[in-house]
Amino acid sequence: MYISYLGENAMIQMSQLVIAAGILNVLVGIGYTLTVYTALERVPILASSLGMLGAVGIVVLEAWLGETLLSVTVAEMKLLTVVAVAGAVVGVAAVVTVFKPIAN
Repeated sequence: MYISYLGENAMIQMSQLVIAAGILNVLVGIGYTLTVYTALERVPILASSLGMLGAVGIVVLEAWLGETLLSVTVAEMKLLTVVAVAGAVVGVAAVVTVFKPIAN
């Protein structure tokens, strides 16, 4: 994707890509939070430790996939990163608001 060469059509494609990244990260945030909450109810120490490592792994994986699959400029990558983080935060916040883990 080369916005500087494609003009307005590329801006539309970039907007669609940003929206898709946001939606995907909301879904990843929801799924991940539900998984960690389920694990927290069973083994709190292990779940919290593995939950943190998993969260870091997801961020690294998404950064690597974004760099591998897309040909974007640095400014576009920054925008995608901000949207990805915001989407994950919205997903986690939504699940945390709706569900509460039951600690033993």
